[in-house]
Amino acid sequence: MFLNNQKDNSNDKHENKKLLLNKRGNNDSFKVHFRHFLLEIRALLSHPAAIMLIFAGGLESGINTSWSAVLQDMLRPIDLSDSLIGYIGFAVAVASMIGSMLMGPISDHFFRKRLKKLLLILLVGGILSFAVAFAMLPSPFWTYGLFIDELQHASQFQSRFVIVLCVAMCIGFFSGAMVPVFFEFVAEICYPVSEGSSGMCLVFCNSVMSLLIVGTGSWLNTRFETLLALTILLVCCFITLSVKEVYQRDAVGKSF
Repeated sequence: MFLNNQKDNSNDKHENKKLLLNKRGNNDSFKVHFRHFLLEIRALLSHPAAIMLIFAGGLESGINTSWSAVLQDMLRPIDLSDSLIGYIGFAVAVASMIGSMLMGPISDHFFRKRLKKLLLILLVGGILSFAVAFAMLPSPFWTYGLFIDELQHASQFQSRFVIVLCVAMCIGFFSGAMVPVFFEFVAEICYPVSEGSSGMCLVFCNSVMSLLIVGTGSWLNTRFETLLALTILLVCCFITLSVKEVYQRDAVGKSF
């Protein structure tokens, strides 16, 4: 029995030592990965074009999140029920998902090494969609805008619903389609920084901008929201135009 107890104590000590070594190894591994991550962030910050695109991507994501958040309040003056407005919000989310799913194959087949052109096309599509929404939805200058002014009879609510639904789905589609293009464009420009690090920076900027713009929109009259979205997308378009399209992956490959 005494020998068995000694054996059990020896096994316990061995297991404890093994656990301590594994814990120390995990701590060392974390330190190595964290140090590597900081080096990658430092390398990313050396690419002004990547920083500009991350900022533009954050602005675009932030304003679309804010606009969608106040959609119900914006549409109340045109006499649509809460259930119909809920359908519109759902359709915006579905259109955004479809846009993000389609853009990968489209960019690979038709816009390889031309991501700036694709991003500008999507930004212009988003700007045009918000321009139509601004002309149609309640704004600081009118309550009933384009099309809606002529469809104020109670029996015409279905026509109002269909028009708003189509415009909102266009906004959702272009908003969702821009997301993967921003991610890929930033990853190409700041290569050899890993896509995980560049993508994390873009997600962080998206979250911060969404928080700031949603916070601003909480005290801003919803009639200004579409005008604000249109202005911010124009800013994003100018930022993208100023970015020099350089594919670092190809440049590094040719150097070897």
